[in-house]
Order: sequence, then C-alpha cells, then structure tokens
Amino acid sequence: MSTSDSIAYKFRPPFHEATLGGQLDKEDHTASIFRHHALFFNDIANYNDPFESQFICPEKPKNDAHAFSSLFHRIISAVGGSAPDVKLFLANPLARWFMYEVANHEPEHASIIIGLESQYKNYMSRIGTLCLNESFDDILSWSHYGCNHSGIAIGFDVNELYQPQENYSALPKEDDWETQKRRPPEHGILIDGDPIPITYVSAQIPIDIMSFTPNDFARSSLSTKSLHWGYERELRYLAFPRQKWVTYWDILKIIRKPILERVGWQDRIFTFPTLGVVDGKEVDFMDRQDQELCDLAETGYDYLDDYPRQIVYSEITDLLMPEGWVSKNAIPFKNPFALKEVIFGSKMSQSDIERHSRWIRGLGLYDHVKLYHMLASPSCYQMRRTELT
Repeated sequence: MSTSDSIAYKFRPPFHEATLGGQLDKEDHTASIFRHHALFFNDIANYNDPFESQFICPEKPKNDAHAFSSLFHRIISAVGGSAPDVKLFLANPLARWFMYEVANHEPEHASIIIGLESQYKNYMSRIGTLCLNESFDDILSWSHYGCNHSGIAIGFDVNELYQPQENYSALPKEDDWETQKRRPPEHGILIDGDPIPITYVSAQIPIDIMSFTPNDFARSSLSTKSLHWGYERELRYLAFPRQKWVTYWDILKIIRKPILERVGWQDRIFTFPTLGVVDGKEVDFMDRQDQELCDLAETGYDYLDDYPRQIVYSEITDLLMPEGWVSKNAIPFKNPFALKEVIFGSKMSQSDIERHSRWIRGLGLYDHVKLYHMLASPSCYQMRRTELT
C-alpha cells in the first residue's frame, strides 16, 4: 500500500531502448511523462472495462415536482448560478411558462430522457480521464499495467498534482485529420482538484439523469465499477472543457424561437434585455412582450399547443454543453515536485534499473524523487519494496 495517503501510482511499461540510448523517441509515452511532466487523459472508450460509464436511467421523473426542480437545476447551472441572472430569468413570464409546461407535460418526459442520454453519452467521449492506483504493491496491477512486473510505477502526490483553480491546456499535437476533428476547448481545461475514489458495487446504480449537469453526471457515472475491479483501488481525475459564458437571455432566445416562428413577430421582438421606465417604474420590455405572448395563448391562439418541448429542452442542454475535446490529450501538471516516487518492477534487471535511474536523474528535474525496487517475497504471495541509494 502507499506509504502516504496522498500518494497515488501510475503503472507504466519501461522506457524504450531508444530513450535509454539517448535518442528522442516520440512514441515513448512513459518517458514523455518525465520529459514534459504531463499525464495522458484517455477516452473512456479505450478502457478495458466493457461496462465503463454504462448507466441505468429511470424511465421518467419521480413526479411532476421532481421534473420541475430538475429542469430548474439545469437552467440555474446554465447561467452559472448567478443570483441576479436567476432572478431575472424567473421574472420572465415565458420562462416560467416553459418550466411548468415541461414539468407537467408527462408524455414528453420519456423522450426528454432519451434525448439527454444520447447527448450525455456524446459528451462523455470528450471528457478526459486519468486513472491512478492507491497501492503500489498489488500483484495484479503490476501484471496488467506494469508490463508483467518489468515496468515502473510512478508515485504522485495528489495534493500537488492538479489544482481546480488552474486553467490547463493540452500539450500541442502534430496536425492530422484526427486532431482537426477533435479540436481542443477554446476556453481551456478544468480538472477537479481531488481525484474521485472509485466505489466498487455488485449491481449498477440507477442515475436520475435529469437531475445532473453534464459534468456532475460524468462524475457520478464514472465513480462506480464492478466488484471485479476492486483490487485496483482506483482514483480518477476528470478533465472537462471549460464552460462558455451563458446568460439567461441566451436560454430565453431558445424558448422563444418556436413561438416567434408561429406568430411572425420577428420584426418587433426584443432579443436581449431592454430596460426602460414607464410611469416612473423600471420595466424590462422583453418581459412585457413575453407576457403578451403568454396572454395570446389564453385568448384562443393555439400556437403553444404543439410547442416542441423536447426539442427546446435538447437545445438548452446543447447550450449548456462545454465545447471542445479533452480526451486523448496529455495535460502538464505544471509542478514537477508533484512526482515523488519511481518504483521499478521486480522483473526489471539490475542493469535496466541503473539505466532508467540515470535517465531520470539526467533530466535535472527529479533529484527529489525517491527510487525503489519491488521484490517478491520468498515465503508468501506478497510484494515489498526497497529504496535505492
């Protein structure tokens, strides 16, 4: 196990022969961790668990009040939880109408959930995940991820590795067709400061998808795995595209658009907050016009009867989704001192241990790092390590 509660380990193959021979080998991804002090955040589709991020959704919200509160939570998140924006949004009559319509129109709840599932699964492919182990002495972890005990385990202090207030960027890639399709986030990368400890369960846990923002949904669905994987004692860092700036009137534009297409008011409509004074009182003319739209519905107009609730809900969700790809990128951890230990596998030869040690020390960044060698016990099925001097 780790000698410190804050140390977690990345198991890796050994350095390539070209690297140890003094050449620059761009395909040596283990050496790249040291050279660029950066770690690779993978796409969950590349993981070895076929149930990765698989989730069970309830068919519909628990009740109408729950549907309303779920929608409210999502829209509040979309405007950043800003109290003034939330107040202005809820003051708009069309916004209030939409919230209650979705919450109380039960036949469309199932289609909304199906749409959310598709959107969230797409978003999950753009999130980057970094997997670490709490233990350095697990025999199976060395076998599966440490090149059959001939690789290395790199120990990081999770208190120093990534910070939530930092705005991270991925290491530049060579321009190719895949990079063009997977453009990095325009507003930077957000990494949770604390890694998520994986909970190992015997059965999948249903997730109420309507109650989660995209990032919170990712945190929830990626924090559980089958009991079969419990030996890993896994911790996960999640890296997200940073959210673009969203205001409450951006959401109102989406809500209002289908109505305008029916009543033909495009030439007279306000598309942004328009404040003024009437009879000595400050008013928002956008709120006034939206009240007029709602009043029309009560006087016999049927343009709200076939309002596309599911489509509008989906467009609001798209607005909330951060843009860009984080997965399959190496992200620098900025502080080389976060790397604390390197442990060489029990099957690595003494000469290779010495060559690896010289290469690491020769970089001039890791004189503080402690080096160890794993040893297999001669009398029981256990591994122990000894420090190299």
